[in-house]
Amino acid sequence: MQQNPLAAMNGGMNQRQQQQQQQVQPPAFDRHTMAMYAERRSFNISGDGHDNAPRVPDGQVRGFNDGSPHSIGTRGPAFEPDGVTELRRDLEAHGLADEFDPNEGRHPMEVAAERERTQRIEAAAKLGPKAKRIAERPKAARVDASDKRMFLMQPGPLDAPVQCHIVRRVTKGYLPGRNFPEYFLYLDGPGAKPGDPTNEAKFLLSARKRKKSKSSNYVISLDEEDMARQSGNFFAKLRSNFVGTEFTIYDKGSKPGEKPDGKSAGLEPRQDLGAVTYEYNVLGTRGPRKMKGYIPAVEGDTSQRTKFVATTRDGAHGILDSFKHGRRGDMCVLVNKSPRWNEQMQAYCLNFNGRVTHASVKNFQLVDEADEDERVMLQFGKVGKDMFTMDFTWPMSALQAFAICLTSFDNKLACE
Repeated sequence: MQQNPLAAMNGGMNQRQQQQQQQVQPPAFDRHTMAMYAERRSFNISGDGHDNAPRVPDGQVRGFNDGSPHSIGTRGPAFEPDGVTELRRDLEAHGLADEFDPNEGRHPMEVAAERERTQRIEAAAKLGPKAKRIAERPKAARVDASDKRMFLMQPGPLDAPVQCHIVRRVTKGYLPGRNFPEYFLYLDGPGAKPGDPTNEAKFLLSARKRKKSKSSNYVISLDEEDMARQSGNFFAKLRSNFVGTEFTIYDKGSKPGEKPDGKSAGLEPRQDLGAVTYEYNVLGTRGPRKMKGYIPAVEGDTSQRTKFVATTRDGAHGILDSFKHGRRGDMCVLVNKSPRWNEQMQAYCLNFNGRVTHASVKNFQLVDEADEDERVMLQFGKVGKDMFTMDFTWPMSALQAFAICLTSFDNKLACE
């Protein structure tokens, strides 16, 4: 069948007209998207003076982050209204930022964890006071103690405490009243409760008080049985003055002025890892014990600590000597959180969040003296006849925490 030439020509023209209409008709965008579309194609739909403006690269919108004088996406060379520079300068002079940070510099995960904890406490409060107290107890930090020497020296985590317990074993001496106790530090396992550790508790350190010593002198070892001073397991040492008011923590290095031969051969000069002082308080007339702790500061976000090396036998330039002479910039000074008198119990009390169950003069909490919030860095307390809990956080290390707790066990002539 032969096709009419005029009909075929009209059909072709109609098809071309439909294609042209489809090309001219813009997509069905909303007003905001249409404005972006118009800016990208460099034609003006609002009469804002961009008719002859150069083409804006694809993916950008004129006036937003394009480097123009009126760009609102960057601060850089952008134009600022009158007074903004002066206002920013005034804010900086008062220690205020020109930007609002709802997290106040904290990591979002930390903020989320705190929010979750607050919600958990609020939900528990509806069930009663006991449920609220249980919810307020901090959860133990998860730590890796596979490399024990490294773990014992590095600072603890900042977000949660490392929960441990200390077991005391008393060995009676030949003379009445002459006891030489031994102490064992364990890292609590999952599900452990105060005074009721699990079988997954990991041994960390042991310590014993040396016999035939004029002042209190403790040997700290990496082994449960081998606590000899000459052993390879010897890890650190704690020594006090005669009246028991000053204690210094040392590593296993050589003493100041000691010749590098014999047992000190190959050892570095010993460092002061920390110190503790107690106020004089004969017969307890001044109330509870008052103590201070001193540990080398941690440099920035690293685990490196400031080194204190005494140059003489009497501790010159050591950590205690530095504190006494006002050189406190490279150390963290801790004070014990003052307990409050409880009329109902007729005793001084502290909130240990369920981690301490027995009243004792040995119980304490240490906080940074410059911290107004009094965040507890180390707490120690009794949970049984010969069992005690020990919880520590950054910047305290396990070795420093254990040695400071040993000072609380020691008898003090001027503080009892």
